[in-house]
Amino acid sequence: MIEGGILMKREGVKRKTSSPKLSVLLMGICLFIFFDYSQAIAETAASLWFNKGYAAALSGNYREAIEAFTKAIQLNPKDAMAYYNRGLAYKNLGDHPQAIDDFYRAIALNPNYAEAYNNRGIVYSNLGKYGEAIRDFNKAIELNPTDASAYFCNRGKAYLNLGNHQQAIKDFDKAIELKLTYAEAYYNRGNAYLHIGDYRQAINDLDTAIELNPKNAMAYYNRGSAYLNLQEYRRAIEDFAEALELNPKDASAYNNRGFAHLNLRSYREAIRDFDQAIELNPDYVLAHNNRAFAYLHLGDYREAIRSYDRAIELDPKYIEAYYNRGNAHRNLGDYRQAIRDYDRVIELNPKYVEAYYHRGFSYGNLGDHQRAISDYSRVIELEPKHVEAYHNRGIAYLNLGDFRQAIRDYDWVIRLSPKDAEAYYSRGFAYGSLEDHRQAISDYDRVIELDPQHAGAYHNRGNAYLHLGNYRRAISDYSRVIELSPKDAEAYYNRGNAYEKAGDQERAIEDLRMAASLGHKEARGFLRSQGIGW
Repeated sequence: MIEGGILMKREGVKRKTSSPKLSVLLMGICLFIFFDYSQAIAETAASLWFNKGYAAALSGNYREAIEAFTKAIQLNPKDAMAYYNRGLAYKNLGDHPQAIDDFYRAIALNPNYAEAYNNRGIVYSNLGKYGEAIRDFNKAIELNPTDASAYFCNRGKAYLNLGNHQQAIKDFDKAIELKLTYAEAYYNRGNAYLHIGDYRQAINDLDTAIELNPKNAMAYYNRGSAYLNLQEYRRAIEDFAEALELNPKDASAYNNRGFAHLNLRSYREAIRDFDQAIELNPDYVLAHNNRAFAYLHLGDYREAIRSYDRAIELDPKYIEAYYNRGNAHRNLGDYRQAIRDYDRVIELNPKYVEAYYHRGFSYGNLGDHQRAISDYSRVIELEPKHVEAYHNRGIAYLNLGDFRQAIRDYDWVIRLSPKDAEAYYSRGFAYGSLEDHRQAISDYDRVIELDPQHAGAYHNRGNAYLHLGNYRRAISDYSRVIELSPKDAEAYYNRGNAYEKAGDQERAIEDLRMAASLGHKEARGFLRSQGIGW
């Protein structure tokens, strides 16, 4: 039975009887004696039916109990306790309107009936009528303040459902003060702390709840959820395992344990848990989404897409499923399908920054740089410090030949992220394309300072030095490229050009032959024209 559903028991009616007097009685007196005798019989019968109902209710035979309490009420319509117990039977059968009606009748007959107020409050809570429930719990507490631990706990649960977590905690505090071993109050206070994000305090209370009642599966589940929020994934897994041992059909526990495995990058274990959650609840949207995410991390994009398809089928407005399915299509190189998914995300949420960003990326890969720029601009409008959007918009401008606008975007990237080597590299390329080779060299210097293994920066700086006629430095940079990437045909070709311009024909031919052997077409064409093999 729900907290407070206490059956009220009483002893059978016992009456003393006296011998009838032999004297002749007046008619009025005879009538009075006849009436009292009939009432005694009715009350005795009512008591028998009441006790029968009580026994049936204790055995869980609530329909039989209702029939017996109804007989008792018919024989004694002023029996508040019979109405109350019949109300409990209706409550246990889920017949809330009948239960409320009986509790009303019990209270009408006995306005100080604290348990009737308490149980009517419970029924109102079950119906989601928390305001009415709180009023009943208030009255129960007013009538019985010294033995009200359950009343405070029930009122706390009503406040919890209303989202008034602080008031709920105060009620659970009072319930615990009145009864220090009240497992249910610790459990519910732990839930309240969980809702307000005080995960450590939630764990403390749930520890106590579990100590007092080790069979409470939901206490393990909620403690696991607290550990999950604290990113203590191994402890979360242990608690969800305990919850599942007590309740093997809890799909949510499988899902949450899978999520913990997901965060530990144990993707196969995560998928097994999500599979189990889906087996128990085939329409579990979140489990389908999470399983897809695990497949996404394993690089199994097609399987991920199948799971996202199912999540979207179940919930056509599931934004995260569209977004992640778009990412899976993008990873498969199916940019048009990815764009369709990002379109849907943006339709559902016009301020979804990452959907614009990845749609811009997809447009860029399709060569539609204008649309890519439009999406990156929207990202920047929504999130002015989105470094990657500036960077990728800069790339789109480079592809369109708008080098000055590209430089402005890379200026922003460098302002927001001064150690972004790729931003300096791309800005250097833009300056080089504008033939501002000295500024390009300055940017490539910074790239190499940040990343001494950046072959592209050495190569492009070599090109800039070559344009400026500084052949010695150009040769040095190309040599560094070859050191980092021994099969870079372009580096051999360009170093050959630098040697040729520096007047070292022998080394020039040697590098051109090496470039040709690596497949460089221009090197092969030149050597062929000179009658030189490779």
